[in-house]
Order: sequence, then C-alpha cells, then structure tokens
Amino acid sequence: TAYFEEVATVGRVRSYAAVPLIHEGATVGALHMYRHEVRPFTEDELTALATFGEQASLAVANARLFKDLGESLKLQTAMAEVLRLISEHPGELRTVLQGILAQARRLCDANQGLILLLVRDDDTVAVAADDNPTGSMTGRILPATKAFWDIDQPVMAEDVLSLFAADDRSRLAEFVREAGNRSQMIVPLVGRGRHLGNVILGRREVRPFTSAQAAILQAFADQAVIAVTNAGLFNDLAESLARQEAMTELLNAVSTARTDLAPVFDVLARHADRLCGGTGALVSMRQVDGLVVVAGAGVIAKPEIRGNAIPIDDSTLFGAAAKHREIIHIRNWDDEPAERYPDAPSRRFGAKSALTIPMVRDDVALGVFAFSRDVPGGYTDAEVSLLKTFVDQATVAVDNARLLIEIEKRNTELAESLELQTATGAILALISANPGDLRKVFDGIVAQAARLCDADSASISRIEGDELVLQATSY
Repeated sequence: TAYFEEVATVGRVRSYAAVPLIHEGATVGALHMYRHEVRPFTEDELTALATFGEQASLAVANARLFKDLGESLKLQTAMAEVLRLISEHPGELRTVLQGILAQARRLCDANQGLILLLVRDDDTVAVAADDNPTGSMTGRILPATKAFWDIDQPVMAEDVLSLFAADDRSRLAEFVREAGNRSQMIVPLVGRGRHLGNVILGRREVRPFTSAQAAILQAFADQAVIAVTNAGLFNDLAESLARQEAMTELLNAVSTARTDLAPVFDVLARHADRLCGGTGALVSMRQVDGLVVVAGAGVIAKPEIRGNAIPIDDSTLFGAAAKHREIIHIRNWDDEPAERYPDAPSRRFGAKSALTIPMVRDDVALGVFAFSRDVPGGYTDAEVSLLKTFVDQATVAVDNARLLIEIEKRNTELAESLELQTATGAILALISANPGDLRKVFDGIVAQAARLCDADSASISRIEGDELVLQATSY
C-alpha cells in the first residue's frame, strides 16, 4: 500500500511487524516494529510483540479510565456546586444561572457562555445570564427567530459567522458578531414539554466542540431547567404570600377605618404599587360634581396632584372611568392619540402604561383608583384581577364609612331630640310648680338653653315700656 511504500522509502524500513492493541473487543491502536535490514521477525519475537501489545492495550485503557475518572470527578464537583446554588438561592434565578454557566464554560473549555430565556409571549428572548470576560450582555432583548425555535437537540457550529452573510445587518447577526464567537454549541432548555430557552457556549477561534462536551452541557442545561422551574414556583409562592399579607393589612385597615378612610387608601396604594411593580398609584374620591385626589404612592404621587379637582369627563382617565363606570386600560401611551385623555396625570408625568378602576356602588362611581408604569405593556389579567379585588375592598370601606356617618348622624339627631324633650319637660314642670314666679321660670329656661346649645352664656330680657330689662342669665 502507499503507507508501507512511504514507510519503506522514508524510514528505510526493510522488515516490519505489527500487532493491534485491542481492549474489550475494540481496536484502540497498534504496536509497530521495524528493521532497516532484511531480517524477518521470528515466531518467538512475534509472540513477545503480542505480549507487549496486550500490556500497551491495558496502559491505554488505564489512561483513558483515569482521564474519564478525572473528568467525572470534575463534573460531579461542578454539579454539586450547582445544586448548592439552587438550594441556597431558590428565588434568585440570575445568581443560579450565572453559576451554572460559569461551571459549564470551564468544563467545556469555552471562552463565553450565554443563557437565553423566552419572554413576552414567546416572541422575544432575553439574555438571562452571561459569562463573558469582555463585557456583560445580561438583560439584552432579541427577537425569537425560527432558528431559535427549531432547536430540539444540541447543535454545534464549526464557524457560526459563516451562517450569516457579510451584509446581514439583522439584530441577531449583529449580536453574534458582537459576541465574537467562531465555534459555537447550543443546547435547548426544555421543561414540562415547553421550550424555555437555550444555553450557548462559544470559542473565539474555529475549534469545534465535541459530542462529549455537548453531553456535559446538556447536563448543565437540565440543571438550568430545574432552576428556572424552581424559581418560578418559589416566586409564585412568594408572590402569593405577599398578596395575602397585603390583603390582610387592607382588611385590617377597612375593619378599623370607620369614617377615616385615609389609612385604607394609603395601604391600598402602597401595596398595589409594590405588588404590581408600577411607578405609582393614585386614589380620587367623588366630591360634589368632580373628583379629588386624596391619596397616592410611588413617583407619580406628586404633592401638587393631591387636592386637585378633576372633572368627570373624558379629559382624564380618572374622569372617564368615573363617567362610564368601567375599567380603562392603556397598554402604551405612545399608541394613543394626543387628544385622548389629554390631561391624564400618568400621561403628563411620562408613564408608558396606565390602568384606572372605578369604585362603583349602586351604579354610581364613588371614586377612582389609577395605576401606572414607566414601561409599555400594561398589566396582566392576574394583576388587573388583584387590583380589582383591592378596589372592591376600598369600595366596601367607603360604603361602611358612609353608613356609619349616617348612623352617627341619626343617633345624634335622636339624642338631641330626646334631650330637647327632656329639657322642655323640665321647663314645663318648673312653670307648673311656680305659676307666679317668673324669675325661677326664666332661670330654668336660660340654663337649659345654654346647655343644649353648648353656649358659654344665655340671657332673657323683657320689654318694659321703652326699655329692655334683663330678666335672667346663665354662665
């Protein structure tokens, strides 16, 4: 063959013998022997060569086993560190993903790592973690391309730049160029049958990843899926507990408010702003024919807004919500024409989205709650439902306060009526007991009048001829 011709010519080989190195039925190499003169190897020498070949096979197997064992120990150590991160930081997804990425990049001998997660109804991806010595890309948003979606198993590119034309100026192409990778490996993050995102490792030179490294990255990807799932469960639980705490505090405020509603409004605005991640919440109450801002929280709760009269018309979200007695949701102020709600505080102070919920009782708007955010997109259905529950509780508080005020007013009227009847009875008794003694009667009248009217003094004067003569006084 050409090989042996080259060996004979270049190496000046005349006699040659070789035995294969076999381990567990597989050929792992060969042991060669040469002579520069024509002197064939004997049977004994070939037997010895075979024995040495067996020893070499064991040496190769042992070396591979040692290397595999070393890599296994490294992987076990890395996995133990990842599990520690997951257990110690259940709700801190970024911390866990950063740790997973660092371990994967180190074991797979990569220059850079990224974890991308699908966001915004699966039409974009965000850089959730970035292990890049040259600068962070965490938080960057990219379109979720078809190439991103079509990945259902590890994908390795020998030179990722070759996938894009030189004149391709798409966001994805620019992102890949900015990252600076040549060889790249991508493993999908799949949890509960849903594509959650991708984990990516890259090298700055053309040096393809191996299938063994793909298996290692897959192991880390599985841990990343667990971390994402755990973080979601933990955050759902934490959010649920926070909402329960907020509702408990709100109910306590409602139960103790009686006629002072300020604590109820303050609690509601504060918790609504915190739980829904907004830039502020405002509370307005109906007074005569308009609305007045009485409470607020967050950056939108400017001091100059409080006490302002707001007409019940379509010039503001407050007025429109009260006028039409319905929820109004602005998902992006930039998409709204300038003439729509031109005087809305959220629009004037630079908010990007807003939500107003009226307090309605017996088809009458008692007031309006307004919430805003400095990012477009508005509020989710779950957030709207939560805020509607808060507003319903505030409506109960307002209704209770009005009922208490009416009861107290009625009680006061009844008490005053009873006291007047008692005082009148006392005066009539005094008149009947002293029919000829006007002084005693007048003294009794001024005393009762001063007491019932909470006056410091009272007096009675009588006209006698051209003069007004003092008859009785009470101090």
